[in-house]
Amino acid sequence: MKRLLLILCILFAFVGTAEAAKYVRSGASGNGSDWNNAYGSLPATLTRGETYYIADGSYGWYTFNTPTSGSQYITIKKATIADHGTGTGWSDGYGDGVATFGGLIFSTGYYIFDGMKGEGASDLPGYVEYGFQVKHTAGGDNDKLFNFTSSSASNIVIRHVESAFSNTPSSGTWYKGMDVIYSYGTNISFEYCWLHDGGRVIALILDSNFTFDHCVLERNAQAQRAMKWNPDEHSEIVMVRSGVNNFTLRYSFIRDWRSTGGIIFYDNNKNAKVYGNVFTQSGTYTESDANGV
Repeated sequence: MKRLLLILCILFAFVGTAEAAKYVRSGASGNGSDWNNAYGSLPATLTRGETYYIADGSYGWYTFNTPTSGSQYITIKKATIADHGTGTGWSDGYGDGVATFGGLIFSTGYYIFDGMKGEGASDLPGYVEYGFQVKHTAGGDNDKLFNFTSSSASNIVIRHVESAFSNTPSSGTWYKGMDVIYSYGTNISFEYCWLHDGGRVIALILDSNFTFDHCVLERNAQAQRAMKWNPDEHSEIVMVRSGVNNFTLRYSFIRDWRSTGGIIFYDNNKNAKVYGNVFTQSGTYTESDANGV
């Protein structure tokens, strides 16, 4: 009898784990229960403890504001051929490409946003296309591709994501407030991401416990370039503001910085760790409008 109860407990635990997933596929209109009945986009309010599998497609802007529940995470995961949850309604064509978002706002915490694949930059050896892309064609002065709005946006992991403004320096409109990352959040980690082509900075860090790990960060100050290097403005690859503690930049590739320079620290920063990185200019990089690293 005890053995039977143990088996039943294991089975119920397995069923509970299997049910803790929802499915999102652009163009669908279901309740998220499987790929045949997928949501067409992420619901406005998510469920703590669940994993949301995202199929290839375009999903626009999204605000993460689900109230926290202790330390329960919500996982947003790119569906792949190897890892896509249920097989009901699944087609390999849902998982062999990219899911694209226009921009992400975080006002609450405890999220994992994982593209599942991707590494390096497209012109570097070993490049792997990213499962998630967060990209936007410039439209306003305060567009931020990753906007962590307050210290409530805490305990967030971003993995395997390419993020950039999609304008080229010679097209569209650039604004100085167009930052790839703008963070008042705490305990934020970007891992294996390619972050590039910001109007001002790639990352403006305003609160503590922030980590870059195995990332590529490049080409800040596109707005500065468009404004012909206005001396009243500045920008960096990463700006770490006054009083920010426990900032880590490791095993990353930083190149082609413009305007003020590469990595800038203000005063009263404690426990900053910068190690295992490469700082360089690309072979075709010819501009010299920077003050250094």
